[in-house]
Amino acid sequence: MPTTDQDARALTYLAKRLREETYGACRWDEAGIYAVIAKLIGRNLPTVVEQVTRHASDPEAKTPGAINRPFLPDAPKAGPLYPPKRGEDCPRHPGQWATSCGGCEADTRADDEPATPPRAWDAGDPRTGIAACRAALAGAKTETEDV
Repeated sequence: MPTTDQDARALTYLAKRLREETYGACRWDEAGIYAVIAKLIGRNLPTVVEQVTRHASDPEAKTPGAINRPFLPDAPKAGPLYPPKRGEDCPRHPGQWATSCGGCEADTRADDEPATPPRAWDAGDPRTGIAACRAALAGAKTETEDV
């Protein structure tokens, strides 16, 4: 089955997405990716798919021209789990992914009540924030100065 122009466009999108999701990989320009993949039109589709996806998921490949290298990099392996970004973590267990929180799983298995989420920091609340810290420090300084 030969690679068609539509296959090349689909592979361009897939390669760009792989580059964005691969940890440590620099971004590739969509036009540059397509320029390289367009030269592969007419070749065996499964071979082209493997060639493009393997090179696109290789963090060592710096430009789309790496797709034409004469070797295939090793298949990507599962790397370390990086901490979740803000908004992706569990509200009850900070630092855990919301979709696979170990703390929530442990609470469920132990039939415990779920932990209450910590109170969010509110800039307008005088009990939290920089103003409260400064007031506490100012109070601490005056107490030590009196002694």
